[in-house]
Amino acid sequence: MSDILKGKKLAILGSGNMAQNIGKGLLKSKAMEGGQIALINPVCPDAAQKTALELGVLYQEAAGVKEADIVILAFKPQNFGEAMTMYRPYLHPGQLIISILASLTIETMEAALPAGCRLIRTMPNLALAVLESATLYSVGSFATAGDEELATAVFGAMGQFIRISEDKIDAATALAGCGPAYLFYLMEGMEEAAVKAGLAPEPVKAITLHTIYGAARLLLETGEDFGQMRQKVCSPQGMTIAAIENMGDNNFYAAILSGFAAACNRAEELRHELKATATP
Repeated sequence: MSDILKGKKLAILGSGNMAQNIGKGLLKSKAMEGGQIALINPVCPDAAQKTALELGVLYQEAAGVKEADIVILAFKPQNFGEAMTMYRPYLHPGQLIISILASLTIETMEAALPAGCRLIRTMPNLALAVLESATLYSVGSFATAGDEELATAVFGAMGQFIRISEDKIDAATALAGCGPAYLFYLMEGMEEAAVKAGLAPEPVKAITLHTIYGAARLLLETGEDFGQMRQKVCSPQGMTIAAIENMGDNNFYAAILSGFAAACNRAEELRHELKATATP
């Protein structure tokens, strides 16, 4: 267990996929013990209690928020206004509040939180559960260097914790937060193509997964540029270059750029939509 987290109480507000992955990651990393972590979800108490039991953490009512040293906002961003109605009476400036709510800016959240609350905005991804998330963060108006250290102990235990300026975090979210889905989509296509080419379905998933994993690990260990590494695989007049050229002819690269831009545009739309509903 991290010394800075020893004796700390953490409340996760929400019990969906991301809330569960935070709990799983903290336990797997041994950054915190189950008795230090509480799931809180008064909207779906039965399901949340069951989830807490399965994870090996506590379940608490809304009032339990008051006793937490660290509070993670892990519900849907569309529910922020409603959630503040429930939780605001129990939140106070003595706590570190960490948001994982996409498209809700620090400015919008600070306006709805009790005055002086110390806030850090983060955007992790599902790989929290396997301690490999690329988690982005920006720091609120009242957060201290000690708060940043505390947040780093929590999310740094589950992967990389990377500071991004607040005005760039939506673009970075389109990369790190949405990125796993891009790769899952790519893997779906690779799997389908391989099966259509006559490979049995059973080994295809394993082959696809280890191909992606091996490529990422190779890049991490060598530090080489993505394009340079691609060129190393592309022998002149070989199979790989034939595939890459065909993908280019079919606008594969342009589709990636367009999809990324669409994610950024949607983030801007959501920011305006959510701001209108954020005040309880």
